[in-house]
This record gives sequence, structure tokens and C-alpha cells, in this order.
Amino acid sequence: DLRKFYQDLYAEQIAGYYDSETKEMYVIADGEFGGVERMTYAHEFTHVLQDQTYDLENGLKVNDEYCENESEYCTAVSALLEGDATLSEQYWFLKYSTDQDKNQVSDFQKNYSSPIYDSAPYYMQSDFLFPYVQGFEFVNQIFEKGGWKAVDQAYSNLPVSTEQILHPEKYPDEKPEKVEIPDLLSELGSDWVEIDNNMIGEWYSYLILSAGIDEDARLSDDTAKDAANGWGGDAYAFYSDSSQNILFDWISTWDTFE
Repeated sequence: DLRKFYQDLYAEQIAGYYDSETKEMYVIADGEFGGVERMTYAHEFTHVLQDQTYDLENGLKVNDEYCENESEYCTAVSALLEGDATLSEQYWFLKYSTDQDKNQVSDFQKNYSSPIYDSAPYYMQSDFLFPYVQGFEFVNQIFEKGGWKAVDQAYSNLPVSTEQILHPEKYPDEKPEKVEIPDLLSELGSDWVEIDNNMIGEWYSYLILSAGIDEDARLSDDTAKDAANGWGGDAYAFYSDSSQNILFDWISTWDTFE
């Protein structure tokens, strides 16, 4: 039950939340507003500022309707948003937190447990962390080159693919090639319907190879990264018939390495 799983996961993992529809920010406190809550506030208030400045829903198009068909773009922009907020959170912690804040955060991390996350398939664990881990690495490289001004400029020239997030040196110049996928319904017959079409991208190509449900079929992490590196663009479609047969159609293009 994916809906229940994600509800339980977010209830377990998230100490704060900004709702870009209602424009409300929440920080969950257990009796006091200590170091953990203050660090969470720094993260979530960054999302408030992002929304006030760039409009998450309409300006950056991080909304359910747009992201349903543009998942690669939205995954990349979400990584920018969360990477920026994670960098801000760490910046606050290193520059402004008190010794008491530091001790409270350290105690929290030592005693923290996450049974819902630990029970999730490896694929879902990795994907859950992507905007925070790989997003932070992407934003931090931008910050190291040009400071907060360079991070601000990224919102005027948004990343458009997970390839750019995974390889900051490819941002902003290397964009995905447009790949057209043929409509197979006329060939398949009236019993078939298309149930999904979208783009996989480099990140999910890597996850398919490294984190599939069958552990014996997984490539090593380094091999999967090498295999997914050089992704240049793709398109896929899923079809199903009344007997619940599935057809997966995928076309991809790749870089040529000299």
C-alpha cells in the first residue's frame, strides 16, 4: 500500500514541513523548541523564502499536475530546492547554533531510529534521499564556486535533468535530447491501452540497475553508475491489455565517449 507506506514514512522522517499551497510552515516539537527544531526551522524557512521569491507551484512548476508528465524536470528542481534548504540548515548549524543546540542535535542523532525507512525496499530508500543527498552535493558545488549569489542564480537557470544533479559539471549546458516514442496502440489493437508515458533519466536508470527488488540481479554501485553515465535522453511508454499483459517500450540516446 504505497499511500499508507509514504504516510507512515513521512510521519517518521519529517520534523518540519512547508505547504506551498496553504503557505503554512510546520515544525514539530516534542515539548521544547531546541536545537533539532531550530535546525529544522532553518531548513523549512528556506522553502518559505524560495516560494516567496520564485513561486514553487506556478513559477517553478513544482506541482502535481506538471510533475506527473515532467518527472525528470521536477526531480531535478526538487533536488535544487532541498539541496539549497539542506545547505542553509547546515550553514545555520555551523555558524549560529549554540553549544546546547549542538548537544541536542547530537543526542537526537545518536538515539534516532527509523523502522519504516529501514523496512522499505532499497530502491525506495535511495530515491527518498536523492533530493537531500545528491541535491545537497549539487548545490554545495555551486556554493563553493560562487557563494549564495551563485545559488540564487541557479533559480534563473534551473537544472532540468537528474544528469545535471549527478554531474554538476554538466550544468547548465548539457540538456537532455528530445526523444520521440511511437504510439503502438494502432499495432497492438483495441484491447490495449497506454497506462503511462514519461522519461526515466540517469538517476532512475542507475536505480534500476543497482537497486532492483531482486538482489541477485543488481549490479554493483560503481558498475551501475558507469552504466548510467552518459545518458543523453529517453522516453518510455507502458501498455496493458484486458488480460493484464504488460508491454514496456523504451527508447534512449547516449553520449559517445572518445
